[in-house]
Amino acid sequence: MGQQRVIIIGAGPAGLTAAYQSLKHSLKPIVLEAGDKVGGIARTEERKGYRFDIGGHRFYTKIGQIEELWREMLGKDFRKVPRLSRIYYRDRFFSYPLEIFNALFNLGIVQSCRRIRLSSGLPIDSAAGSTRFFSKPTPRKYGASPATKSGPTGRRSASGICR
Repeated sequence: MGQQRVIIIGAGPAGLTAAYQSLKHSLKPIVLEAGDKVGGIARTEERKGYRFDIGGHRFYTKIGQIEELWREMLGKDFRKVPRLSRIYYRDRFFSYPLEIFNALFNLGIVQSCRRIRLSSGLPIDSAAGSTRFFSKPTPRKYGASPATKSGPTGRRSASGICR
């Protein structure tokens, strides 16, 4: 009996990782890619000595196990390059991934508190947290709690600054 086949659609980072892991588990991956190169929208193109990232994606991780997996997969072709990513918002540049002091300085304390509250529950340096952080706040209808007089939700913030 031959190896069991696995069909993987897309040769971006996720598809390539799935194919590599399939091989490690004695499966036969078949990777289908619409483009003529691997990497998906996380690839980097080079033209006239300059490198351009396609789309807004880059392969970036803070997780050592994932970096080691990619070092194992790519061997000598694995290259680490310096990067500078920033978000341009309201005529200012914000570090990306977001850095709390950079965001506080650029937005100011009041606006930062509003944004942090909007994106609460999500890490500020995650893509979802950054998207929420820079989204337009949705107006909420809360009445001040007459018992505590502590703000629109009736709860005090942990720092006492952001209400």
